[in-house]
Amino acid sequence: MNSLTQEVEKQFLSILERILAADACRALFDLLRNPPPTVRKKPTVTCVIGNHDRPIWVFPSLQDQLRRELSGVNLSFANSFRSDKYQVLARHGHEWDPNNCGWLFLTKVLQPGRTIDRFDPEVHKVQCIGDVVTAELLSGMLYRLGQQLSPNSPDDRAFLHGLYEVNNLRPVTAVFEWMSWFSQDRPSAENKYLDLLRKSLREAIAETLNSQLARAWDRLKPDLWVGGDLTDQLDRAYTILRHRNGLRLLASLKPALSAIASAVGLSADSAGADACFAGAADDFAQEEKANRQTRYLFYGHTHEARQECFKSTPKGQVQLYVNTGTFLPFIQRAHNRQGFWAAHRLTYAFVYSDREDRRSRHGPGPTLDIWNGLRCKRYVIHER
Repeated sequence: MNSLTQEVEKQFLSILERILAADACRALFDLLRNPPPTVRKKPTVTCVIGNHDRPIWVFPSLQDQLRRELSGVNLSFANSFRSDKYQVLARHGHEWDPNNCGWLFLTKVLQPGRTIDRFDPEVHKVQCIGDVVTAELLSGMLYRLGQQLSPNSPDDRAFLHGLYEVNNLRPVTAVFEWMSWFSQDRPSAENKYLDLLRKSLREAIAETLNSQLARAWDRLKPDLWVGGDLTDQLDRAYTILRHRNGLRLLASLKPALSAIASAVGLSADSAGADACFAGAADDFAQEEKANRQTRYLFYGHTHEARQECFKSTPKGQVQLYVNTGTFLPFIQRAHNRQGFWAAHRLTYAFVYSDREDRRSRHGPGPTLDIWNGLRCKRYVIHER
């Protein structure tokens, strides 16, 4: 391990320590270490790794740290969880997101022609363009913007903290519309904020496209005016942002570009389906091919809680895709397409075996409870 890798590992360990010190994390870990007296056995925990957890695959020291924190708890790490008893298959779901899964990048660019399963743990170690977008584009934009705003101005602080929610926006393709709309909440300084946003975003896009990984990622697809890969879309955005009204231009052009892409078959999304829907269909097909009786397929990743039934029988047996969503704030576009709204989502899913759920049941097989909550509330920002 070279010195740079060691330094990166050290930084990730430091980040993990801060996460473990958070109140919510401490409360969860205390519950797992010391379950209520009515629980006869300590829980077995399988941590399903997602795209933002990739360092846990790369650095085993992070796994060791978590095991120390959960001493006495049977903790394992995997890229999926399967239980025949509960007829469950669970993944994070990013495996179906081409910008956050390295399978295509590995087999078409890094090692062309290589045959490897999409779900192989080695694929999960491949860095993706989504990592660069998070680090260089989103974080870089916020950093550059923060350098130009005054920490002594309540409006400036509120504007910057509001933009911290950009990663909770869905669909992400609405980001330019959201930024333009978000700045309108402060009409006295709208032009100021829009221009600062435009410049900060353009600089962040330039650094993203200049990264070694982005240049390699660009080889995945040919450059097209409509479609192409994510680097092509960012390159077009960079060009538009040269103009003083570039942010508003992006806000108005993005829906048109998405519509054109869909019309010419460059978008695989079907009406009403989320980004993991096609992947869920493929997973169920593979489960049937392997003669597995999987009823419940769990994903996350997209942040949107959903339940989609693929098949059912008169006896109540189903193939149900469940997206457990997120506990983070979830920002969506209003139906009039002139604004956005945010809410905190609370979502849980429980699967019970025959022995665990005996009351008033008809027929055998695992049962499922899903609780989806929503809270519309704006919280006070506590600055440190």
